[in-house]
Amino acid sequence: DTPTVTLIVNPNASLNELKNDWTVYHELSHLLLPYDGYGPRWLSEGIASYYQHIVQHRTGILSDKSMWQKLVDGLYRGKKQTNRHDQNLSTVSDNLRQNKNYMRVYWSGALFWLNADVKLRVASNNRQSLGSVLLALKMCCQRALMSGDEIIEKLDTLHPYKPIFTPLYHQYGQSKQLPDFDVLMTKLGINIENGIVSFNPDAPLAAIRISIAAKN
Repeated sequence: DTPTVTLIVNPNASLNELKNDWTVYHELSHLLLPYDGYGPRWLSEGIASYYQHIVQHRTGILSDKSMWQKLVDGLYRGKKQTNRHDQNLSTVSDNLRQNKNYMRVYWSGALFWLNADVKLRVASNNRQSLGSVLLALKMCCQRALMSGDEIIEKLDTLHPYKPIFTPLYHQYGQSKQLPDFDVLMTKLGINIENGIVSFNPDAPLAAIRISIAAKN
């Protein structure tokens, strides 16, 4: 069956509380992939974690700075979870209920999708994005039952550039900790001092950072 999301809402919550809670944005973002739990957990939870605050920003709930601050905070939570360095991300993800490494799994996945988004925008001179290839994936394969490997392979057929998703997918699956993100953030013009985000408009990929927050 086509994947769906069921929301159980606290009737005592205010409209403002509901709008500001990240949960609904996270769960609906799972529908960006044409499968429900068939494949590595880090891939599906990663895309929901990557988009949850972007969607909040695009709907006017979060400011641009708050969006990036929440993303960076999540990456630091993932980086802090260091008790399974003997196991790669794929192994930890497959045994998540036992090892409870939710932060590492979710935010390693989010960093994977951010990296892929940036690489695709750079390769296309900002003419294509993760959003555009996910839309193409939905158009062709919404009702398909696809594994994580099949999704990644298909994504690399939906743009004309050299493989972007496949090498990153294998790199992240074998990672023994959340990969470094300092260099990427610096290139995007995101300065992090004592955990607080500020922007550098002169950074080489500052335009990419701005376009990620836009509605595309």
